[in-house]
Amino acid sequence: MSRRREHGPVVPVLLDADLPAWLVLGYRELHHVTGQSGLFGRDPRRWNLREHVPPDWPSLPYVLHHSRRWCAARAKNGGGAAAPSATRWTRSTASS
Repeated sequence: MSRRREHGPVVPVLLDADLPAWLVLGYRELHHVTGQSGLFGRDPRRWNLREHVPPDWPSLPYVLHHSRRWCAARAKNGGGAAAPSATRWTRSTASS
């Protein structure tokens, strides 16, 4: 039986390091999640499992909080090795 059939449009998953998460598969559910910033905010500081993330976790750059000023400064200076790859992604990268 598929996970979607078993769980519906929102499926519990385990990320690397056995961190639990939810995978939203349904269109309506995804629309609800992306449209409710008060409940499902994009700010990673709200994530309640941060203290369980190992320091070498592969997805760490995507869940770290970086101020807009930090991101802008890193981009202006060419990024560099210390800049997480998530902060180097720009709108122009997405459209090309």
